[in-house]
Amino acid sequence: DTSGIILVALTKLAKEQLRKKISQGAIRKTYLAIVHGEWKRDISNSDFSLFQLRPDRMSVGNASGSVNMQPITVSIRGIAASEKFSLVEFSTEYGVRHQVRVVMAHLGFPLLGDIIYSQFGNQNINGLEISHHQLHALQLTLPASDWNPEKICLNAPLASAFLVLLQNLGLYYSNAGAT
Repeated sequence: DTSGIILVALTKLAKEQLRKKISQGAIRKTYLAIVHGEWKRDISNSDFSLFQLRPDRMSVGNASGSVNMQPITVSIRGIAASEKFSLVEFSTEYGVRHQVRVVMAHLGFPLLGDIIYSQFGNQNINGLEISHHQLHALQLTLPASDWNPEKICLNAPLASAFLVLLQNLGLYYSNAGAT
């Protein structure tokens, strides 16, 4: 349900190289998320440990005895906020399943429409049916390497439905200041 950039390897070698870069924290991902609550602070380079709680669910914290702890470092910046909702920019250099959703829920700001990590689930807001989590993969930055001599920065425009929802929630976004 996440919109935006998807990274796909076309060969087995490319897949192995990308996995290595992701595990090293060399590929930077930036997301936009609409979350419940009024986000009033920014977080820079904060560390979290994620682990698989169930097959369909990750968790933040200390899983005693878990060999699958996945450390991530994130930065979160508020873009726009109202009393009930906020638009945040979430950046990380790791590729961990559900990382944005689980960290934001852990911080008390679950994604709008998230049926796994939020008690709110699907909603109808101002006549708009919210049937999935509101997360957009905005930017992907690949470092220079043997297979690409220069850093590559990819950007994905916001879907019109995401923009309409932002407008209906009174959250205004201009990509002029996007990272």
